[in-house]
Amino acid sequence: MKITATKAQNTILEIIENCNQPIARKDFIRNCVEHLGVPLTGEELPGGELNKVKCLLGMLLQQYIRTGIITESDTGFLQYSIGVELDAANRKIEIENILRSLTANTIYEKDNLLDIAYAEYTKKYPQMNVSNDKRNAIRGDIGNMLKSLVADGVIPCDDGKFGFKFVNHREMIKQEIATMSDEEFETKTIEMLTAYFKKNGFTKVTSIITGGTDDDDGVDGIITLPDEFLKDDKIIVQVKHRKNHDKCEPIKEIRGFAGVLAVKAEVYKGIYVTTAKYSKKANEFLKSYSIKRLLLIDGENWVDMAESCGF
Repeated sequence: MKITATKAQNTILEIIENCNQPIARKDFIRNCVEHLGVPLTGEELPGGELNKVKCLLGMLLQQYIRTGIITESDTGFLQYSIGVELDAANRKIEIENILRSLTANTIYEKDNLLDIAYAEYTKKYPQMNVSNDKRNAIRGDIGNMLKSLVADGVIPCDDGKFGFKFVNHREMIKQEIATMSDEEFETKTIEMLTAYFKKNGFTKVTSIITGGTDDDDGVDGIITLPDEFLKDDKIIVQVKHRKNHDKCEPIKEIRGFAGVLAVKAEVYKGIYVTTAKYSKKANEFLKSYSIKRLLLIDGENWVDMAESCGF
């Protein structure tokens, strides 16, 4: 008599599902052996078949215990850990949520997506992974839901691949900055700062680009903020578009701009912008700068400001 693994699996699940109370492991194995029609006469079958069947049942039982379908107490009693099985409507909702979540930031081949969605579902509801009928039913529901979501335009499908290719907005801004020329970044920075001040309550902000002229004096742009007393507060801006964003901005460049700011008494504030980073020396210089009119903006600050004003 040949006992297949599938037949042994189905027997384990049928016996445990019909147990109304915890059952000792040895009694459970005995019940399974009897259900399979293997004689329990005290004599092993020829070739030790009885032991082989018991070993097969024990191995499969451990798999169900590891997956949480069957629980075993410290005293060796077994119990079916069925949990709550969803009805058809709620199962569809759960499957839709899983598919939406998986495809929100990743692209999958169809078979790969179906397998992962099935694994996610049965991880949450292990009782649905206990028989071929239930497994096939869940896989069918997942396939039908995917087809429906694609038809409704909820999940895009392109050349047999499903999902959205997620682009981090911050990284997208950084990539755009990296492809700009120095002049383009100067213009973009003045425009961004203008939008930032308008977003923060200055409704009549004006700005001009001065970079590239012979007398720009190290200033790439001027932003004017009219206050409530009709006094124009001018902000001068210097912009450095560094290719290597990991290097620190030279301290001599910052000191040079501070010197320009120092002789322009009519200027309210100076803003030094770089796509690079600021060193510890630069931040110490900023703290000790007596006029307190200098603001340093690095690449990360630039992106923060751009995002905050929807630029």
